[in-house]
Amino acid sequence: MSSADKTSSVSQSLQILKDKIAHISQDNEHGLARSNKAVELVAVSKRQSLERIEEALKAGHRLFGENKVQEAYEHWDGKRSEYPDLKL
Repeated sequence: MSSADKTSSVSQSLQILKDKIAHISQDNEHGLARSNKAVELVAVSKRQSLERIEEALKAGHRLFGENKVQEAYEHWDGKRSEYPDLKL
């Protein structure tokens, strides 16, 4: 898979998930209706390459989760200066 294919794959996957969240958030029939801002998508960056994380950042995603401090340092060292709205 080329780098361009991976980027579009990450971007497309994020958009699909955001669309699903928006759709479910409007579900009054099952009592699920809520503001889109009440639901946040946390991308788990565990075992993801720095390239894929960067692709998600370039696609506009800013909320990530890590469960190992060592991996967090590896993945996120220096990213806050480039993406000041980044949340971990």
